[in-house]
Amino acid sequence: MAFHNQSPAFVLPLLLITLASMSGNTMVAEARHLLDITLPDIPSSLPHFPTVPGLPEVPKVEVPHIPSFPEPQEVPRVKGPYVPSFGEPHEVPKIEVPHIPSFPEPNFPSFPEPQEIPKVEVPHIPSFPEQPEIPKLEIPKLPELPAFPGLPEQPKIPTLKP
Repeated sequence: MAFHNQSPAFVLPLLLITLASMSGNTMVAEARHLLDITLPDIPSSLPHFPTVPGLPEVPKVEVPHIPSFPEPQEVPRVKGPYVPSFGEPHEVPKIEVPHIPSFPEPNFPSFPEPQEIPKVEVPHIPSFPEQPEIPKLEIPKLPELPAFPGLPEQPKIPTLKP
């Protein structure tokens, strides 16, 4: 009862690890099982299969004659429901918009214009002294090494061909 208020989030990784380890073991076991099985030999000559008879001819079925119906000359009209008429629609009176009085424009106090800010002088930054020229370094030439003796020549093997 010590874990009754904790999240069971630790269970999912343990479950995945367990399932992954089990699936790996079964695959190895199945592979070993396949190595132990002996497959049956396939015969070199196939047995003679009987020939299949052709499909029998189906007799043609006679379709009965469908009688034709005479076309109607005129379709009778169905009388619709009675719709009463209400006469002409009445005119809707125009609604007068009430007059909105105009208000006087308010007077806001005027603010003084901002004064010009004096420009601050930037102090003079002295320039660095010129750097002396550094002479280019020359790479000294390496002394030539004596020739490497190399491998001895391979002996010539006599052949039987002229």
